[in-house]
Amino acid sequence: AKEVRLLQEVLQDKIRENEVSATMLHEAKHAHKDAVKHINQALHNARGMARTKHNQWLEATKRVGTLDAQLHSLKQAHEDAESTLKSELAEMERRMARQATESKKHSTQLTLSLKHIQT
Repeated sequence: AKEVRLLQEVLQDKIRENEVSATMLHEAKHAHKDAVKHINQALHNARGMARTKHNQWLEATKRVGTLDAQLHSLKQAHEDAESTLKSELAEMERRMARQATESKKHSTQLTLSLKHIQT
């Protein structure tokens, strides 16, 4: 009977150990489940952030392309305007030189006419 009681106590100890182990296992299972949920949420958030950043990068790249095209267009317009102004300036300089020559001729003719009249 003493051996049976000892065996019963050992068995009860083992049952209590198993219950403690089962409780710890249950808690670990829930902790693991919560950790996986937390990791999945963080992963979801990171993917969303990456998608947002990527879209922002695409928009910025598109904007840079647009600004580059505008800059090129402005440079071309500037070069065209500068070329036109240089041509117009050269034409005006030619006209002024021609007018100066004609004025000198006219002045010389007037001077000769005056001399002729005075003599």
